[in-house]
Amino acid sequence: MSSALATTEKRSAPQMSELMPYDHGPALKDATLTDSGLSLTWQDGTQTTLPLLWFRDHCACQACRHPQTRERLYLPLDDIEQAPSVTLADGHLYLQWHDGHDSVFHSGWLYQRRPEATRVSSLPNPTPWRDDFFPERVRHADFMTPAGEKAWLTALLRDGLALITRTAGGRGS
Repeated sequence: MSSALATTEKRSAPQMSELMPYDHGPALKDATLTDSGLSLTWQDGTQTTLPLLWFRDHCACQACRHPQTRERLYLPLDDIEQAPSVTLADGHLYLQWHDGHDSVFHSGWLYQRRPEATRVSSLPNPTPWRDDFFPERVRHADFMTPAGEKAWLTALLRDGLALITRTAGGRGS
């Protein structure tokens, strides 16, 4: 199908306004419309194809996402009838939809979210309880420190249960 035109115009990197940071991966080298969506190729040779509806649903502009909460303000419920015009500038993806809406995607953000990417989570892996399982306990005074809060959250995410003990009022075991 058609391949994106790379522009020579210098633009600042698009901001995806994520609550969590995203990696700055390689720049996009090519974007080609196909029957199944938009095929992307990065400078390191990595390729993926994503449906056009995925791009419309993941638009990060203020008309589509609340600037503070990142709540979706637009839900693309209809199929994409006409493919958008596709442009690459400074290695980033720019889509102009036929309804006049523009979507901009940072190449590193897309690279991190391609289906083939290995997901790295900072969360501990949940583990099944052993027969002798006893929930981790964190003293309230320790919980009030960054290390204690981290210990409590880690246990909570890993085990699904964590206790805070010896509260300020003297209650608790």
